[in-house]
Amino acid sequence: MASLKFPQAITQNPRCVVAFAGLDIKNNAVHKNVWTEFTAGKRATRNMIEYIDVQPDHCFPKRSENQRVPYDDYVPVGLLKSSWLDKHTKQLPSVLVFFYDLDWNDVHWEEKKVECAAKLQTLRSSLTGRSTEFLVVLIQSIPPQQYEEGSHETEQGNALSLACELHRTNLLVLPYTDRPQGFIAKMETIIFDRATQYYGNQIKKVKSHRDNLSRQSQQLLIIRHNFKIAFFTELKQDLVVALRHYCIAYNHLLEAMYLADDRMMEFKMVAGFMNYKICKLSFEHDDTSQSGAHPAVLFRRHIERFSVEVGLRVLAYEHAEWMCRQFSAFGDLFSEAVKHGNKAVLTQNAGTYYYQAAMYALERKRRAKELCREAAMTLSQPSTINLPPVEYFGQKPWRSCLTDNQPSDKEKKQDFIAVMQAAEYIVQHSWLAIPLLSKALAIIKLFNAERFPAYLRVLMAQEYYEVNHFEKAMTLLKMITEVYRRERWLPALSNALFTIVRCAYSLGNLEEYFCAAIELISSYMPISFEERKRLQANLDAIFSGGVPSPEPGQNMVPLWASMKASETPLRFVIQFTPITSCVECKVRFTRPSVAADGVVEVEVYLRSNAPLPLTLSNLSVQFSKSAYDSWCHVGDLVTLTLDPSTVKSFSFSFPASTNDTGDTVETVEIQSVRAAFGQPSSFCSAVLEWNVDRNPVPTVEVDKEWAKITPSSLISITPRKPLLEVTVLHHPPSLLSEYYPITLLMENKERSYISNVNIHLLLGDMPNKPFNSAFLCETTPSVGGGSVLPTASGSTSSNGSAVVLKLDKLDIGEKWEKTVYLCSSVEGERELNVNVSYPITVQIRDQWAEVAFICHKEYPFVVKTIAPFVVNYRTLSTAFKEIECAIVNEPFLLVSEVVCASPWQLVILESSFNQRNGVTEAGLNDSCIEQCVLCSRDEVSECHCLVVPSHLPVQQRGAFLGNLTLKWRRQSDPSGYVEFVSTAPIIALNVPPFSVTANVPAFGLSGEVLTVSYCLKNHTIFVQEFETKLSASEDFMFSGKRQTQFRILPASSHTLYYNLYPLKTGFLTLPTLEVSNVAEPNNPAVSPSLASTVFIKPSEVNKNLQDVLLAIGYGNVAVSSS
Repeated sequence: MASLKFPQAITQNPRCVVAFAGLDIKNNAVHKNVWTEFTAGKRATRNMIEYIDVQPDHCFPKRSENQRVPYDDYVPVGLLKSSWLDKHTKQLPSVLVFFYDLDWNDVHWEEKKVECAAKLQTLRSSLTGRSTEFLVVLIQSIPPQQYEEGSHETEQGNALSLACELHRTNLLVLPYTDRPQGFIAKMETIIFDRATQYYGNQIKKVKSHRDNLSRQSQQLLIIRHNFKIAFFTELKQDLVVALRHYCIAYNHLLEAMYLADDRMMEFKMVAGFMNYKICKLSFEHDDTSQSGAHPAVLFRRHIERFSVEVGLRVLAYEHAEWMCRQFSAFGDLFSEAVKHGNKAVLTQNAGTYYYQAAMYALERKRRAKELCREAAMTLSQPSTINLPPVEYFGQKPWRSCLTDNQPSDKEKKQDFIAVMQAAEYIVQHSWLAIPLLSKALAIIKLFNAERFPAYLRVLMAQEYYEVNHFEKAMTLLKMITEVYRRERWLPALSNALFTIVRCAYSLGNLEEYFCAAIELISSYMPISFEERKRLQANLDAIFSGGVPSPEPGQNMVPLWASMKASETPLRFVIQFTPITSCVECKVRFTRPSVAADGVVEVEVYLRSNAPLPLTLSNLSVQFSKSAYDSWCHVGDLVTLTLDPSTVKSFSFSFPASTNDTGDTVETVEIQSVRAAFGQPSSFCSAVLEWNVDRNPVPTVEVDKEWAKITPSSLISITPRKPLLEVTVLHHPPSLLSEYYPITLLMENKERSYISNVNIHLLLGDMPNKPFNSAFLCETTPSVGGGSVLPTASGSTSSNGSAVVLKLDKLDIGEKWEKTVYLCSSVEGERELNVNVSYPITVQIRDQWAEVAFICHKEYPFVVKTIAPFVVNYRTLSTAFKEIECAIVNEPFLLVSEVVCASPWQLVILESSFNQRNGVTEAGLNDSCIEQCVLCSRDEVSECHCLVVPSHLPVQQRGAFLGNLTLKWRRQSDPSGYVEFVSTAPIIALNVPPFSVTANVPAFGLSGEVLTVSYCLKNHTIFVQEFETKLSASEDFMFSGKRQTQFRILPASSHTLYYNLYPLKTGFLTLPTLEVSNVAEPNNPAVSPSLASTVFIKPSEVNKNLQDVLLAIGYGNVAVSSS
């Protein structure tokens, strides 16, 4: 019987078969190099040609005798011959190339010509009836350019072609030089063209035969010819057309197929070949126009069509094998397509097809056990069975040489079926399923799946177990038990553990046997109570020096007896999980935190889930710091006997280690709990270890007592709380630049005196402030001339950012006081910290040794610094009007308003304004706010008359005027003073091209002429022409040039005089003088200090006359002056 495997000609890309003859590859170096260049090249046509080397006397396949029978009378006995594919892909060449060493100038030309023709005729006779193309290649050692010019070579070539009965174009010359690659590339192109012509002729011949067939009586031939057309087209390397022909052949097979059990496998085999080719070409070209659907869809349709066609029921395992081959082959195609860029997902990938193939391999094994056992028992030596070869793919042996109309020999059929069943029974099916499962696992793992890979490992482990590869089976099962434990898939976990127990028993692996058995005896496992008791009895026998009883279905392994006689004891550690262990453990600290001088208490709870009492040899607790391990240990055999479903507790207490008594909080963690199973002196002992999980998986507890126990594996050991009381006295806020007093008070409330007390007062940083913006000191400049203030005892040292004090001794209840000073030059809140440290020895319990501690205490506090004053500035003209800019060389007023921001009374000792950049003060510089006492929010003001010179450098058209300096002190502190400096704002400057100043008397008299002059100054280096106009007024009559025009030279002035005669008394508005530059009429003179009013007093004569008129009753009579 032929195998159901896919032939190599189907799975590989078919290539044109080209035969080389006449090359002596072993003995001739030139011939070997020519062969190497053809077969190992990297040319475009290299992968399309299959080269074979033949001898001149090689026998090629003979032409079938059936082809000589007329097709009308020919009745096929099968669908597709099993030898046809190999014949056209490995044996029968499309082109035969005969190589012969012959130069044009060879002296023995005639003799060699006859010899070449004879050898070629021998090859041609072996291919009688074939359409193979023949080429002759002359290997010449002389390059073509070295021959003399002439037609002599042409005549010789024609003569040789005639002798060989070849067309002249079939005679080629290969000059073998140092680099023959160019000649070989051209020659390979010619060979490929001739090969494609050959397969094209074969296609035409097959089509002509097919067209003459009868669709009623010769359906098998039509199917065969359609397949041959598609295969020859693929050999021709026309893959798109080949895909179309494969689809046509497949569809015709489905239409013409008839459901005969004896013929069913033939149809399925050929249909599988066609579907494989269709899917392969569709994947390679990513084209569904010919096939009509995606390759995965086509394969699913193919499987749906043939999965129900089982055939003979007694050979049902063949159908499972065929299905396995189909899925495995498509999985290979899918995997190769992914390598070339196709996308795969978890639900559609090559791994799923390999898995299905493995499932059908296991189905084949199951059916073989059911159907083939009797036949295997009947035959005496089933391993020596040899089935006769069959001529067609899928053909049954009893149908050989029989047509559809000829019935089968029943006796012969039964004999062959028995032989086939016996041969199938001895097949190792597990080795067929394991590689498929391994491929599926390797691909599915790439998609980060978890359960499906675990299931595949279980299947692989079962197959390894059945073929007695116990180590591999046990390794796979150990990988998946963690997944089943984590997901609490207890039925699957118990099955895996049972298999591990059987494997470990067969291997004599005591450690693995104990690990699996100790977990199986837990009450969580869904197995019988009797089975759990049996396993625990085996464990007790092992640790008592005995031998465990065999597992069900197994025999006693001699390895266990030899292991017992060994002198080397066995020691191993078993790590339990909190889900399936036969002994559950909970451990906790009684408190979440404890001081360094306190007591740490640990409680350990054990509960046995085993069916029988369990005895442990000792108990210990391991911590993250090994110094605590020696405090938690129990070794009494009686107290460690655990009864089933009974909770037993153990308590431990110990002091904090000296390594955890510093100034930081230390964390101690319980890492594991250990208990020994078996005596250390016995042949075998195991350590049961429970790793403590910070975040245990919540479980549904049936035992309420056990559920109330809450594990706690972390404890914080905090520093010992110092009993030295620290107090800081101060009265915030502090003021800028003053020495702010801070008083430190300490009182010893320890149970013994303390010594070597170190006190650090540290100054914290302020964000976005300079580092040296504040400092600490122990004295002020006004006290002791910078000397250190006296202290109670000890020594002191300090720098700008800290004050360090040291106290030699402080008795019980004794108090100590010290004052330091803070000076800050910036506003804001600043954090200060008082750090106190001192050593002390404490007795925690009487039975424990004294423990030395370094006590640390911190007292942080915040001091807020504010400015003592807030200064606001205003700029006024000499007429006391608000101005925004000052005119160069003209006086203006700067008014400073000082507001007290301190919550305490402050005394201003001195006030001064320091001018900058040549600014002068036009007047007295005496302060009017000295010795002023200001309360909170009180305000005082003073005025300074300033003049900005013209030579002042202007920055952004503004001038920096100077600083206001205030020397002050607190009202409650008469000693010393502090300076406060406030910067005046920058004032805008106006530098006009000319200016106007008025000379107006302070007052005038009624009836008298008032002389007023206006002086115009030219501030430029050019001659300026001005026009002035004095407007009329209701309060004055005037004389002078009412409107005039004149010129002023550079840096010169011109004065206008007017005589004004007042018409009224009191504050009168002066006539307005309008000045304009003739060249710039829109730029009038600006002078905020120009007087606009004047006070007119009545004259003495008018005053006396008015008094007389009032006396006689004429108070409303107006008196005019002459």
